[in-house]
Amino acid sequence: MNILILRLSAIGDVIHTIPAILMLRHIFSQARIEWVVQEKVAPLLESQKFISNIFVIPDNFLHIKNWGKLIKILKEINKIKWDIIIDFHGFHKVIPFLLFTRGRKYSFKGEGVKYSIGSHTSFLTHVHVNPECEHIIQKHLSLVDCVISDFTPNNYRPALWALINKYPVNYQSESVNNWIKENIKDKYIILAPNTTWESKHWPELHWRSLIVSLKAGQLSGEIPAQIIIVGKDHGKAARALINCESPPDVLFAPNWNLKQTGALIASTLLLVAPDTGLLHLADFLGVQTLGLWGPTRSEWHGPFLFKANRESYLKCDCPHLYKKKHCNTQKTINSHDCMTKIISEHVYEKIRDVVGGSK
Repeated sequence: MNILILRLSAIGDVIHTIPAILMLRHIFSQARIEWVVQEKVAPLLESQKFISNIFVIPDNFLHIKNWGKLIKILKEINKIKWDIIIDFHGFHKVIPFLLFTRGRKYSFKGEGVKYSIGSHTSFLTHVHVNPECEHIIQKHLSLVDCVISDFTPNNYRPALWALINKYPVNYQSESVNNWIKENIKDKYIILAPNTTWESKHWPELHWRSLIVSLKAGQLSGEIPAQIIIVGKDHGKAARALINCESPPDVLFAPNWNLKQTGALIASTLLLVAPDTGLLHLADFLGVQTLGLWGPTRSEWHGPFLFKANRESYLKCDCPHLYKKKHCNTQKTINSHDCMTKIISEHVYEKIRDVVGGSK
């Protein structure tokens, strides 16, 4: 059996899709499961045992300069007669892959996927699922359950934790392990300021204030862990903290890919971040998280796999539900930035409660 997965990006969305793929792998243990994914996310899936192969496409694959690479990959995909094609993406970006592939195609449709998955491609698919559940991971599992029901009478669905234990991800990295040995004395926490939407960003001044408080907590013994900031080479939010008046022993992680960053996250006591892919990666790896939520909803897209993470967040009242900006101007006016309502003192207290208990 040949199964093709369409979930091209982004980091968090790919992470949220993996549990459904683990279910597929469990039910169709002998199937060849292949995944189309963009370059920036590909390291998350490389060399993972639950995936047979990944088709890596350029990040901006619809740009004319990348058409040659796209056509080459489409031809390679089209050589295979797919038994199952699952469109987890649902937006216009996957149309070329739905047009030029052969097989029974599944996708979402309807208001049940609002703010979670688009339904722009359902006219190109054969079977449509309108899940009533709330969280994106549950929606993905609903789609896969429809696929499974079409191909097997097997009604048994193992618990997610059992699947994660059976098909563990491998993000081991010798270079990361060596860096940790050279730079980390004992325990550490990770701050991950970067996120894609302007409206999700926690303000730079708040991050700076938090870092100062964490250093004071180290000196007093309340925070028995070093501080690592990730993403300085991949986003402005983390890069802006390099020159802030933070203590000199705050560490900035090197320019690592997602697999290497996953290796760093796997051993941390806690990861603090707004709604971003690394927050969801930490949850998938069983790491304690603290999410800072504004325009998106944690009950729809937040950490899901572990109860402690579902309950570990700070949230502000934001009327701009799933809007990429807090106002209509090109630059967000600070007074309209809802994320300013999450103050650094409250974030510090949450961190202290988690990390202070791991002395």
